[in-house]
Amino acid sequence: MRPDYSISKVRKGIALLAALGFSGAICAQSVSNVNRGTTFSTIQAAINDAQTANGDVLMLAAGTYVEDVSVTKGVRISGVDPQTVIVVGPMGGAGSTFQISASNVILEKMTITRMGNTVATWNDPTLNSAAIAIQGLSVTNAEIRYNNITGNRTGIDVNNSGMHNIHHNYVGNNRTGLIFRNQTDNNIVTYNVISDNWTVGVLFLDASGGTNTPVQQASGTLFGGNTIKDNWYGDIVDRQSGGSLPTPGTNGKNFFCTTFGTATPTVTTANSTEPGYAGQIPVAFGGSAVAPGGQPNIAGPASANIFYTIAPAVSIAYAGTPYCGVTGVVMPTQTGPTAGFSYSSTPAGLSLNASTGAINLDASTPGTYAIAYTDGCSFAGTTVTIYAGIPAQANGSYCAGTTASAVSFPSIPGTTYTWTNSNPAIGLAANGTGSIPAFTTLNSGNAPISGNVTVTATGTCVSRMTYRVTVRPVPTVYNQPGVSGCAGLTVGGLGLGSPMPGAIVQWTNNNTLTGIPASATGDIPGFTLQNNTGTTQVSTISVTATANSCTSAPMVFTWTTYPAVSSISYPQSTYCQSSWAYPTRNGSSGGTWSATPAGLSIDPASGAVNLATSAPGSYNITYSVSSGGGCPSSASTSMTINPQASVDPIPNQVYCQGMVTSSVAFPGSAANFNWTNTNPSIGLAASGSGTSLPSFNTVNAGPGAQVAYIKVTPLGNNTTTCPGKSFTFRFTVNYCGPIAQPGDTGGDANTLRTALQQSFQVGPNPARGSVVLQYSGSLDGPFTVQLVSQYGTPTGRAATMNGSTHTLDLSGVTPGSYMLQVTHVKSGITFNKQVIKL
Repeated sequence: MRPDYSISKVRKGIALLAALGFSGAICAQSVSNVNRGTTFSTIQAAINDAQTANGDVLMLAAGTYVEDVSVTKGVRISGVDPQTVIVVGPMGGAGSTFQISASNVILEKMTITRMGNTVATWNDPTLNSAAIAIQGLSVTNAEIRYNNITGNRTGIDVNNSGMHNIHHNYVGNNRTGLIFRNQTDNNIVTYNVISDNWTVGVLFLDASGGTNTPVQQASGTLFGGNTIKDNWYGDIVDRQSGGSLPTPGTNGKNFFCTTFGTATPTVTTANSTEPGYAGQIPVAFGGSAVAPGGQPNIAGPASANIFYTIAPAVSIAYAGTPYCGVTGVVMPTQTGPTAGFSYSSTPAGLSLNASTGAINLDASTPGTYAIAYTDGCSFAGTTVTIYAGIPAQANGSYCAGTTASAVSFPSIPGTTYTWTNSNPAIGLAANGTGSIPAFTTLNSGNAPISGNVTVTATGTCVSRMTYRVTVRPVPTVYNQPGVSGCAGLTVGGLGLGSPMPGAIVQWTNNNTLTGIPASATGDIPGFTLQNNTGTTQVSTISVTATANSCTSAPMVFTWTTYPAVSSISYPQSTYCQSSWAYPTRNGSSGGTWSATPAGLSIDPASGAVNLATSAPGSYNITYSVSSGGGCPSSASTSMTINPQASVDPIPNQVYCQGMVTSSVAFPGSAANFNWTNTNPSIGLAASGSGTSLPSFNTVNAGPGAQVAYIKVTPLGNNTTTCPGKSFTFRFTVNYCGPIAQPGDTGGDANTLRTALQQSFQVGPNPARGSVVLQYSGSLDGPFTVQLVSQYGTPTGRAATMNGSTHTLDLSGVTPGSYMLQVTHVKSGITFNKQVIKL
């Protein structure tokens, strides 16, 4: 198939290059090794890099590359586009813009030319002589494709080398298009456009001087499907004749399906008559040389070697293109043969019947397409453009104050656009021409408004399109001034709202240390102001309203909370000396707690009171903070800690069984006492209350002693005193044997013991110095008297009492409670009398 790019575009590019003369118009270059991920500023640097290997792809970005390139590795050198990638051979270089010295090289998609194409430098000997040079039988399999080769002395020079593929290139506006010299076997040269070269399109030269060493031939080389025309002094010239060279007509070069621009190409054995290089400067490069006209198509003394077939002339055309808003199917008009021909198009998107060329406009995507008609030999091409008219525009919906994007329309030659707007209140003018500009939407009301925009195309394309623009109002929020207050203040809430019905109000708070929540919808609910930091805290409240999916600009106000304390309290006003008491504070934390007078164990940081370690008394407790804004800095309350009622030590009691005990008074400050008994088997109840332990008949069935522990607890009065600490004493009931001698009172031993106990009195009691024991009974003595501690330990020596009185000295005895143990010697009866030493 023929090349699919436009010759006219290539020629325009050539003219531009010629005008520049490559004197310094150099773009930025970038060469990437796709396989290695490396980047270079020149092609040669990319080839020479140690990481670059055979088979790597070197991608050339858009730009102008001024360098001669020696391709010494089998790499693929690929431009992104032949119109934007330009490789220019500099003056004073190696002589060829690309010298291919390795096998398996691919060169594609670039424009290749040289510097110095000006009148002033035309004959400079340092100018490059070839765009691409391939030399040597050891160099094979080069592929040259999709390139623009222009503005060179020789486009492609193949010297004694074969097995290369040259296809789909434009080789034009060079002095000579392609030169083949020496042995150039088994090359493929297909689908190239070789035209407008100033001497010859394809030239076969004898480089052996008539010796035919090396052989001058192109055996097995195929030239097919090429367009070779409009070359100034001959399209194909063969000069490989004379001397030892093969007789013309026996050294064939095969050109199949060739387009010469004429159905009857002229052939001559005369050599081409082009002028010398120095005298031929084309007009395109500032000289005066032009095509002479009337020259043969095939020439040279060996022209008999040129075997050719003509590509039949064909043409196609589509009437009515460009198509604008047209529907249905359009058919081409075609001239020339049809057998074996088919249609194709690029790029994708055109609904084209490959057999008939019919285009289904309804199924095609708008765009410009290149259509090819070929049987593999002849070729015809044209372009078709499809316009969609005015593209449909989706309806737009905006919040007031936002920008509606501009709407542009396809640039169609001969087509103009006008538009109208039914409601300029949305912010768009009532009418205009060309594209619809971007505009700021407007709506000052409380309900959405809309405008219908109608666009009309006239000229080449005639069509109309309408779309709707809706502008939704943006709600506002009622203004709220700043607020301040003292910590501990209970706030009933703050109403927030919008003038727009149905708007939803939302708010955020950047500082929750004030007690205000972080965010919510609607009003700010009631809460208690907080500030537990010791410094003034400010909450910034941002309030927005949303309606119709539009949100207002935020309304911002502040809420200032000062440290303060409004009140403090404890659960009770009166306490006993046990456990802890914890306060309730209304206001800021972080202050200091104190109490007067001294004696209260209070934590200055928390206000917790250790009641157990505090002294009884009434206290004034104060909590203080560093306040501001006129807020109270302290609060006070009172607390009373009542003293504990007490019980004084009580001596242990010792009795024999069967005796009536004396009541035991409970000394101390309590108005009343509770007591418990661990051993009710001694005859005493398990518990009771009162100011003394009651008298009871002792019980002990023997043989050992019965011991009970009496725990006495002083009770408070619930107003000024609290229950105190208990005191425990021991009550022993001994098992006493029978009386050795009957008494004078009759009765049994228990009766006698009781009688003796009642006959003895001790006084004064309590006493400081001495006590007197008086006996008023009738039973004869003697008696022994022993002072015993409350724990049952004898104190001092026992004494003998023979009369009715006995004085006991207590001056050397430690103050406390004691028992006076009295024993009737004759009967062995023992009883106790309590004595208190002050």
